[in-house]
Parts: sequence; structure tokens; C-alpha cells
Amino acid sequence: MLTKTDPEALHRAIAERAGVDTPASPVWTCLRRDGRTLLSGWVRQLPLREIITALLAEDAAAKANALEIAIPGASTRVDPTTPGPFANVNRGRLTYVFQYGRAYRAVAPTTTVATNRNPQKERDRFAEAQGIGLDALRDSGVTRVAPTTCLLALADDDGALTLRELYRGNEIVAPGRVTGDEAARMLDRMLAWARANQASDGRLPYKYWPSRGAYADSDNVIRQMLATLGLVRAARAFGSDDLRTRAAANLARNLTAYLVDCGDHAAMTCGGKGKLGATALAALCILEHAGTTGAHADTLANLRAGIDRQWQSDGAFRTFFWPPERNDNQNFYPGEALLFYAVLHAHTGDSDVLARAMASFRYYRAWHRQHPNPAFVPWHTQAYVRLYRACGEPELRDFVFAMNDWLCGIQQWGGNLAPDLWGRFYAPAKPAYGPPHAASTGVYLEGLGDAYALAAETGDTARAERYRTAIRRGLRSLRQLQVVSEADMFYMQQRTPVHGAIRTEAYNNEIRLDNMGHAMLALLNLPAWTVADPPATGAAAPARAARTAGGDRTQGAG
Repeated sequence: MLTKTDPEALHRAIAERAGVDTPASPVWTCLRRDGRTLLSGWVRQLPLREIITALLAEDAAAKANALEIAIPGASTRVDPTTPGPFANVNRGRLTYVFQYGRAYRAVAPTTTVATNRNPQKERDRFAEAQGIGLDALRDSGVTRVAPTTCLLALADDDGALTLRELYRGNEIVAPGRVTGDEAARMLDRMLAWARANQASDGRLPYKYWPSRGAYADSDNVIRQMLATLGLVRAARAFGSDDLRTRAAANLARNLTAYLVDCGDHAAMTCGGKGKLGATALAALCILEHAGTTGAHADTLANLRAGIDRQWQSDGAFRTFFWPPERNDNQNFYPGEALLFYAVLHAHTGDSDVLARAMASFRYYRAWHRQHPNPAFVPWHTQAYVRLYRACGEPELRDFVFAMNDWLCGIQQWGGNLAPDLWGRFYAPAKPAYGPPHAASTGVYLEGLGDAYALAAETGDTARAERYRTAIRRGLRSLRQLQVVSEADMFYMQQRTPVHGAIRTEAYNNEIRLDNMGHAMLALLNLPAWTVADPPATGAAAPARAARTAGGDRTQGAG
């Protein structure tokens, strides 16, 4: 407890980290107990020693095991009508101060993190409370921003103190930190999350909001099936009976919840929409879990009939069973269907499946050249690498490399980018590509793992190294977003729904199942050498049987 902590030692540690002993601005303080706020507020300019002594004398300090403190630096006046100062990228980095007449509100960076409200929302809330518009706030009020040092003091039951400096309510994961051992730990945490959060009927929760401590009512069948596929592959990679049982229960639950029997075929549906992508992923889960003759064999045959039904003679796919007029999501669903075809061919050697897949490859290669989008790349990469291994067509290899060379160009690294955003994939000049997102990073890494393996297998060492670099950077981004420590959870009262899970972005703490599903699949698909030290010159390509940073701890150590 904080009351068992030496106030002078705490003061010295905070003053040293903050680089100031008497702040020039009010200081935000918050006493917490396991994430719950006990006492909070702004303290006027006083020496830090006096602030800390007064805080530890409060009754709340006897229960508190965390002290959150934010010390603003010099502030700058900004125009509240311009978006720049209120962009999401500044959430959790700046203190915002709004004044209008006698009304005053200051918002600490840790507050915008803990509430998951962006700075624009805080600005609008202040203006609405005063009954004014942004123009009035600009013309007759004052809006200021200040860079802020944020610290978190954690105390155990004996008063032993840990002081951490927070950046956007988190700690920076250093470049190069995610080696094989850490990648294995990332995967272990995700599997621990799945074990802790799987319901008795096999279900995994779709979405959770840590700031509200609430689950969303929404659902998404494709994202549910991604997690199923992750469990299926993890069970195989680790040879785990427990994971296999969990995967079987999750698969059975999802088939019960979303499968629609259409007579001569079946489809997966959610919210009244029958989706090719969900149908293909369900079929893939059954195929990889039990093969063509095991559990759910009849369902697999019906799902395959549904996928075949959506395939067109020119190689294109219709992407929705219903509403039948819909044919969008071409960047996603056909790639998922092609991955199923590629894995099915590997299981059966069916020449008709290969012929269909190759026709679709040629159709969608031309389509992607006309409509380039990064979302297209990982699914088609995974399908075409498998097809290349089956038939050796050089055009498959060449297109895989062309797609992933281009994808690497939208990965962000270094420069003026905030350090917690390094390694994500985002093209600000191309808003049609969508916002940065943990699920996007995860699925891109799934494809890059196969692209890396293909480059290594074909002797393209320079390209393999380029992909390996991109993979390691992307893993750094995912590790930054994984909820791991007390520092990550300083404002979260419920720990089970979040520990080991993947947040959506550094400035958005929403937990979503596909964030974890894609990250898990990426880690399971990465050759160990992509995250450990590279093999000696002339060494053989990594064994694809392991397919996991956690499945071969000796090879994966780094």
C-alpha cells in the first residue's frame, strides 16, 4: 500500500523522472486501487514533496496501490477549430486546457487514455457544456495544450515501490525487443486469454471495452472464425489435447450459432448476411481440425458446395449468398475462399480445385493491379504460396513477391512518428486503405510469414531479409498493443477480459477478438528465424512443420 511507502523516497523518484521539483502548472494526481479511482484532481503549483506528502496523508492512500501523476510542461495556445491538435495521435500525450468565462476544464493525458475518449470529444464536451460552438470557444475562450510527463507509482502490500514513466498510458516496447522468446510469450499470453475467457458452451467474447468494463452486444462471424482457426492451429502446433478440446468446442458452438443449411449447400451467416468469407473460414477450420472425413465432414461438404456455388467461370467469386445483390468486400472474401481451396488441394490433390484456384488467381491478379489495396495481399499471399508449392507456377511466386514488396512500403517506422506507433501499417495519403488497426497488422504478418518462407525457399535472400525486417517491426507493434503489465492496466478494474489480449491501437483500448485471432495466426505462421537471429549462410530453410515461435523454443530463442 502507498501509506507504507517512504514519502521522501517517492518524492525523489518522481522529481528525478519529471526533471522538476516545483511544477509551473497544476499537477494531475489520482489514487487508485486495482484500477478503481479513489481520489483524483488537479493540485495547484506546489513543490512535489508537499503534493506527495499531502496525498499519502489522505484516507484513500491507505487503500491505494497506485498513484497516477501527470506534470504538464509549458503550454501553447491553439485554435480549437483546427483538427491537428485534437487528432487521435495526440490522445494520451498532451494535457488539454479549456477556458470560457469562468468555466475551466483541464484534461490529463492519462484521463484520455483511461476514458478512451479522443481529444476532439473532450473539446466538444466542454463547448456543449457551455452552450457554445467551437467558433465561440476560439473567439471568446482559451484553448491550450501542453506536453506532459506521466508517471505511475505502484506499491505492493509491503509498500515496495515501482515507478514507471508512461507514454500514452503505456510503456514503449523498444525496437528489437521482440525476439523469439518474447514472441513465444506473446502467443502464450493470447492462449491464456482464450482459456480464461472461453465460455462453457465454447464461445469466445467478440468485443470488450476496458474503459466501461463492458462487453459489446455486437458480433461478427468472420472474426469469430478467425479465433477458431487460431485455436485449431495452436492445438496442432503445440500438440495440446486441452487446446484441441477447446478448439473443438469453439468450432461446434460457432457452427451451431451461424451455420445455415440451404439444402444443396450451406453458408455462414450473421446479422442476416450470408458471407463467402465466413463460409470459407468455417470450412477451413473444419478441414484443418479434422480433415475431410472427421468431425463435421457432412458440414464441410455442404460448405464447400456453397463456396463452389459462388465461384464463377471467369475465376471471380460472388461474395454474398444473401442479400444476393451484394458483391462487395472483394479485397477480403475471395482471398479467404482461395486459401480454403489451396488447403483443400493440399489435403486431397483434387485437380478441379487446383484448376478453379488458378483461374481465380489470374482473375484477381488483374483485379488487384487495377484496384490495389493492402487488405487484398495477405489472404491471396497465403493461398498462392500454397498453390506454388503444389504446382510450381512461377507467376504465383512472382505475384506474391510483387504484392508483399508493395505492402512493405506502407509500414511506418522511425522519423517523427510517435514511438509507440512504430511497425504498424498505415498510408495516411490513402484513406481508402483504412485506418491503422491491430487486426490489419496481424493479418499482414500472416501473409508476410508465408512470403518470407517462399523467398527463403527460392534462394531470394535479399527479399527474405526485407520481409523479415517487416515482420519483426510488425511484431513490435503488436507487442506494444498487448495488455501485459500493471502499467498497461492501471485504470482497468476487470483484468481477466484484457490480460494477454490485443488493443485496437495505441490510442484505442478496445479489445476485439480478431485483433487476437490475427496476431495468434501470425505468430503460428512465422518461421522461428524471422524473430530470432538469422541462420548461418547456406543453412537450410526453416522447417515449416513447427510454424510457431512458441512451438520450437530452442530454434525460436533470440
